[in-house]
Amino acid sequence: IVGSNQNSFTSSTMQNGDDVKVVMTSNKYCITPTVVSSNIIAMTVNPLLVPSIGIAAAPSNTICDGTQVTFSSTVTNEGTAPQYKWFLNNAFTGVTSSSFISSTLHQSDEIKAVLVSNAICATPANDTSGIITMTVNPNVTPAITLAATSSDICAGETVTFTATPTHGGTNPVFTWFKNGVAYPGVSGTTLSTSALADGDTISIQLTSNAICRTINSVVSNLIILNVDPVLIPAVTIAANPAVPICPGDNVTISATPTNPGNSPVYDWFINNNLMTGNGNSFSYTGYQNNDVVKVLLHSNARCVRPDSVFSTTVTISVNPNLAPAINIAQTPAGIICDQVPITYLSSVQNEGLAPVYQWQINGQNVGTNASTFTSANIKNNDVVRCILTSSATCAL
Repeated sequence: IVGSNQNSFTSSTMQNGDDVKVVMTSNKYCITPTVVSSNIIAMTVNPLLVPSIGIAAAPSNTICDGTQVTFSSTVTNEGTAPQYKWFLNNAFTGVTSSSFISSTLHQSDEIKAVLVSNAICATPANDTSGIITMTVNPNVTPAITLAATSSDICAGETVTFTATPTHGGTNPVFTWFKNGVAYPGVSGTTLSTSALADGDTISIQLTSNAICRTINSVVSNLIILNVDPVLIPAVTIAANPAVPICPGDNVTISATPTNPGNSPVYDWFINNNLMTGNGNSFSYTGYQNNDVVKVLLHSNARCVRPDSVFSTTVTISVNPNLAPAINIAQTPAGIICDQVPITYLSSVQNEGLAPVYQWQINGQNVGTNASTFTSANIKNNDVVRCILTSSATCAL
């Protein structure tokens, strides 16, 4: 027996399967029977239910900008007709289904869902999920640029190529190319080589593993090599007038260069002594016998190796000055008779190989170009002489 003598009964401790009835005892006269029992109410007591909701992001809460993400819910004690409300940064999105899809998420966006359960005995009726915070990485486009210490070089010169990658990721792969063919043995961002020919091309390919890359591989700019051949300078010299010379003669030594460039410099030497002047010719009057002349050419030609070179030498032969001399004698000697032929004989020194003789009588030219002169017309007191013109080198 529970309750009190009331026509109603209140309880909060009912258990499932409890039966409830009331027994009434009447005090009215002439009532038969005076005690009567009511019908039985069999109690069905449902347990209290706690609704819950959890959410998950697919493919992940770490994405690339513009990636479509599906947020799905996992619920318990939701009832037969639950309601869902999705929130983005605490603002209701208007989505009331069990999932939420978006491709316009931003860095640090917060997603959550609220479940409104209609389950019997749901306590409380609402539950809020945990928050998913988004990490949204920007989309990146890998790139690579290539630079060289020089693209205008001489044959055999070493060039260093340096690549600068952008968005290569944590483990980029670099592939070098020469004339479009993969360059073996080099995998870093620098390449140094002297094996280059005119017109060769160098490039590099970056294969990126960066997150959110828009492309996997990219090729750098192309560097085209201008390779000039190595030039060997040379210089020869010649004297004008040609040796041998006489003391005091002005001799000009001229240089004939090979690969001199556009502004060569010449250093002239006599017997290894540096002389004044740096042109391609050298004039001098003070030569001594066996002086040795040479020139050092300083070339400024592109790709010249070496840039300075000595010429061959010219040895100056200086002949001594010679004083020609001539004496004449007559035969027969002494006093002669009129009309007797007289022969005059010359005796010469330093006459050379082709001397010229000019005979004179009393200052008048006679005879022929010969070392002797004969005449039968010599008169008393006539003066006979011979003028010698020497052909000897350096005759005074």
